[in-house]
Amino acid sequence: MESLVIKKIIRRKSISAVILSNRQRVMLDNAILFKSGLQVGENITSSQIESLRRDSGQQVATDYALYLLSRRNYSSGMLRRKLQEKAVAPRVIAAVISELTHKGLLDDRLFARRAVESILARKPAGKRFLTAYLRAKLVPRAIADEIVSEILEDEDETALAVRLLQPKLKSLAKFDLETARAKAYNYLSRRAISYSAAKEAFEILRKEIS
Repeated sequence: MESLVIKKIIRRKSISAVILSNRQRVMLDNAILFKSGLQVGENITSSQIESLRRDSGQQVATDYALYLLSRRNYSSGMLRRKLQEKAVAPRVIAAVISELTHKGLLDDRLFARRAVESILARKPAGKRFLTAYLRAKLVPRAIADEIVSEILEDEDETALAVRLLQPKLKSLAKFDLETARAKAYNYLSRRAISYSAAKEAFEILRKEIS
């Protein structure tokens, strides 16, 4: 197998250049370069070069993923999309996602739970609303359904609808009863409350509205 000589190593902040005897320039992540122990004057084969390039590509992608995760929470789907936007190879993306998941740095269930709890801390919402939100965040459907069902296990939908409508009573009271009813149903529908629960909640609060 043909080998080349390492003529020069230009070290930079994060990515260094390895210059070979055929004038080829191989860009390697510094962590991979350090791990390889490459030195000027050594021989290196084409298969070694390709292996180092693959390792370097995965290291760069991993570093980028860790940077993103240090700034905010991501689902695995969201992180995959970010890596795709950087034109990272599919096999590298799969490896990075697998590594971060294995290390506990990427957890779709934890992401989903935190997201749902954050929404509910601000305002009540129905199951379909919460599930749709998680799906928009690229959480797998099975996990989204599981977490939402678990969190809302003891939640009565009518009681939830009443809590949602109560802050709206003052504004609804400005309209005639049927207009107020339509506006209440429309609002609750946007929060994924069923028609039956919306109807029951409106009747419970009707005296305060009319």
